[in-house]
Amino acid sequence: QGTIQDIHLSKKDSIRLVNLPEMKMSFDYSQNHNPLPLSVDNSTQPYFRGIFWQSGCSCGQASSEGYVYTYEINRKRNLDASLDENRYPYSFTYNFLNIGNTVCGASFLESQDIIREAGIPDLPTNGGVMTDGPMTKWLTGYDKYYAAMQNRSNGVYAIHVGTPEGLNVLKHWLNDHLENSSVGGLAFFYANHVHDPEIIPTGTPEEGKHIITAFSNTSHAMTIVGYNDEVRYDYNNDGQYTNDIDITGDGIVDMRDWEIGAFKIANSYNGGESPLVWADQGFSYVMYRILPYHNSQGGIWDKTVYVTDVKETYNPLLTAKINLTYDSRNKIKVMAGVSTDLSATFPDHIKEFPMFRFHGSDLYMQGGSDVSDKTIEFGLDLSELLNYVDSNQAAKYFLYIKEDDPNNVGTGQVNSFSIIDYTNGSNEYASSQTNVPIVDNGNTLLSVETTVNYSDVRITTDTVPKAELNNPYSAQIEANGGTQPYKWFPFYNYKITTTAHTFVPITGTNVSGSYANVNLGFEFPFYGKKYNVGTVSQYGALMFENEDMNVPYDKDY
Repeated sequence: QGTIQDIHLSKKDSIRLVNLPEMKMSFDYSQNHNPLPLSVDNSTQPYFRGIFWQSGCSCGQASSEGYVYTYEINRKRNLDASLDENRYPYSFTYNFLNIGNTVCGASFLESQDIIREAGIPDLPTNGGVMTDGPMTKWLTGYDKYYAAMQNRSNGVYAIHVGTPEGLNVLKHWLNDHLENSSVGGLAFFYANHVHDPEIIPTGTPEEGKHIITAFSNTSHAMTIVGYNDEVRYDYNNDGQYTNDIDITGDGIVDMRDWEIGAFKIANSYNGGESPLVWADQGFSYVMYRILPYHNSQGGIWDKTVYVTDVKETYNPLLTAKINLTYDSRNKIKVMAGVSTDLSATFPDHIKEFPMFRFHGSDLYMQGGSDVSDKTIEFGLDLSELLNYVDSNQAAKYFLYIKEDDPNNVGTGQVNSFSIIDYTNGSNEYASSQTNVPIVDNGNTLLSVETTVNYSDVRITTDTVPKAELNNPYSAQIEANGGTQPYKWFPFYNYKITTTAHTFVPITGTNVSGSYANVNLGFEFPFYGKKYNVGTVSQYGALMFENEDMNVPYDKDY
């Protein structure tokens, strides 16, 4: 199986993964959208960087960043992905997450957190390489981290494709980004790798090219670049290609019976062989028919694909510049904080970051073995902390390092710490504390005081019209300040009531497998949907729409 390993997500990430916000058609788009063509192939767009072969078990990052993020950010900026300055090295995030071992897979969800909150450097900023050999290297140099901060995303969204309606949403995303754009998007997903796809039959569209009719048995992430509604495969060998005959024998006709239609994927893995060996030089078709099946049945994980909403531009308002020396990087966690009490010795509000948090195995800070690798300089975006400080209000900003080292393995110090204000040019304020030893198995805090004059976002709309039941609703909300375009999100306000009662033992059916579906006997409203079936897992979790408990990259730390 080459270098791909069956390593899993933590249970915490598994829960987050199945609860990502769902990408849906807006009402206006659903009423007035471009007609879908019979086929779309976004690998021909100048924003697609071309097939490459991943290093180590970095498939989640290779697909979601090497292919998808690179494509989406270049599409936003109208840049050519064949140029190094418009390519993004997936090893930047992967090296934080792989516990210092290239045969360890890492959740794309965690790496997308890094891009959303810290950014990702372009290839020249990363030293001109996609990977660094052992894939343990962490960048050093504040300017490199500041450059990375310019390349961000708003987050990841899920599209549930196990139904024709969900597949239709995906196809519209691939065609026009669900916004009637002239250029569509890409998506990524988890499934099981197929080393030898089959051949599309002679005399049918795309004949001679490769087709995956069901996925196999090794965890892998791949990228969807397009679709073709005319590609076909005869599953029941009756000499026909149909979507309207019950070929499964279950008495109903649904997507499991489809023999026509496929999406096109780009791969990044071939067991160490040349990229030109796997399928069609790194591409293959995958039948729509697999979408309603679970991962263990030859489908894709959770019947779901994922898309990235990128920021065209981003400029941090406030950053931290940190220089520290330490010799066992997985023993420390780096945080920041703020207090408007200038006499405070501990922050009132703390910001954690998706990297520098007990990451990277027992290695020097830069991941190498030279003494110089113990020292690293990096930057962190502190703009979010301004939510707790009024404009022009004096505040105390903290660097907060927590060491978890009961055996006294790691030693080091914070050499310097400063705050850089970008709201009016670039103004750096250095802490008077220098060469501060990292407290053994405890907390190390440095601080600096400054005043930041920033433009806050304020909603100026006082009221909105009342909604009428069962009628489409829209309202224009105005705001000023900050940086446009604004992103608006609905807030679901649920009332929580705590009561105390004596527990009465419940008799019922034991969950013999990993989960059981239970008919509720009524409709239960939950986050904009109504459910009449619930799912109970043997671990006590109550869920909706999550029948498959087998999660890729499920690992206890």
